[in-house]
Amino acid sequence: MKKISFILIAALLSGCSQQEPAAPKPPVSAHDHILAAEDAPEGYEYSNINELMSTEDQALTEDLVSSDSEKTTTPEQCAPLATSAMDFIAKIYKNPDTFSAADFSAGDVNATVSLSTNPETLPFPADLAECASFSNDVSGIVSDYSTTPLDMQIEGAENLQAAKVTIESAGNPLVGEPGESEFVAHALVDGAVVSVSSHDEQALRQLMEKQVNKVANR
Repeated sequence: MKKISFILIAALLSGCSQQEPAAPKPPVSAHDHILAAEDAPEGYEYSNINELMSTEDQALTEDLVSSDSEKTTTPEQCAPLATSAMDFIAKIYKNPDTFSAADFSAGDVNATVSLSTNPETLPFPADLAECASFSNDVSGIVSDYSTTPLDMQIEGAENLQAAKVTIESAGNPLVGEPGESEFVAHALVDGAVVSVSSHDEQALRQLMEKQVNKVANR
């Protein structure tokens, strides 16, 4: 067996000792690290929901947030699985510094991405089986839903959950038609909560991966 020279070993050790430790990542910013226009899937238009809200009348926003509080979900832990524009408006209104959202639309297809730097509670229940079926009651008008888990894996995403949520009955036509589905996902990335909802599964997967990577690689 050929002996390795001490000079070579010394050179290798010297090279290892000179490697600089990786610089720490900056803190996650809900506003700086949310997806932007350049991240839109092909054919989709982009809107920053926080910026849109900043131009709205404050009193009107307060009224909208107040009316949204009348919604009751059974079981209550399933509420984040059936999202609406009002849910995002309420979260931005209540958490302007730690919550941001972006909307991507292509015709009738819509996708919403959100980023929260408050990880105290994840949007979904720990076990999606708890929400195999659930209902929303808005001022006595009830809509029923069913949930099917989706398989999704993204490097850098912890506690990743994804599901297909289908309308079984719609008491309010604004909810949608029975049989229509929305795809939702969320995960923890470096302590921040990434969430995506979309009517298109491909858009969900694409935007979820982009948002996870944007936070993880900041």
